[in-house]
Amino acid sequence: MAEKLLMMALSPTMSEGTIARWRVAEGESFAAGQLLCEVETDKASMDYEAPKDARLLKILLPQGGRAAVGDPIAISAEHGEGVVDLFEMLRPHVEHEHFETDAEEQELEHDAEHAPLKLAIVGRPNAGKSTLVNRMLGEERMITGPEAGITRDSIATDWLWPDP
Repeated sequence: MAEKLLMMALSPTMSEGTIARWRVAEGESFAAGQLLCEVETDKASMDYEAPKDARLLKILLPQGGRAAVGDPIAISAEHGEGVVDLFEMLRPHVEHEHFETDAEEQELEHDAEHAPLKLAIVGRPNAGKSTLVNRMLGEERMITGPEAGITRDSIATDWLWPDP
């Protein structure tokens, strides 16, 4: 299940902190008690330790970013589950993208000459479908890992074939 990692009060008087350095990168797994990042307060530099075993899916507060105690700084997941919940948590933190309305989609369907090609990648569990899509896109768009079934739902993404 995906969940927010919140800025914790690392001392009794701490009200906000600045991320001095992330020690775990996006996509890396970590263990309970492992150092995730260094946080600077107005009085000291403190270690932010992982509350439990998980994987760091997304850093919301980059190095140098400041947050109040209780504000989200990252998103983690134990087994990559909860993609819908993750999407809802990320929605306020990403730029608004244009999604086609039903009318626009129907217009595209009737104009086959300008309609985009749709490609579906299907296969057995843990066969590397998400890794293939990441390579095609040239970015880490899908969560991957050694566990089967991390990507459970259909994922739509725009992609242009690069001209040689």
